[in-house]
Amino acid sequence: MIRFLLSFAINVVLAAVGLLVAANVFDGVTVHASGFTVAVLVFAVAQGVLAPFVFNVARKYASAVLGGIGLVSRSSRCGSRRSWATAWRSPAPPRGSG
Repeated sequence: MIRFLLSFAINVVLAAVGLLVAANVFDGVTVHASGFTVAVLVFAVAQGVLAPFVFNVARKYASAVLGGIGLVSRSSRCGSRRSWATAWRSPAPPRGSG
């Protein structure tokens, strides 16, 4: 129980810091006290509830998760390679030149 409460307190602090950083870094983000409190508590509760569930699912299906990670990493590598090749391709010479 102490571990859960400590984790919850850390999540509250991190959610608060994240919202304050977003308010200071990004233009157009405004933070009001009531909205700030609600957002921090919603994020912390969601993290506290979902984190153990995700951990248990990942532990139970570790081989499937690792296989999925391999597929995602391979497809992202192929996609980034394709976009890199497109970005660095030299333009074709104009017709009739040369």
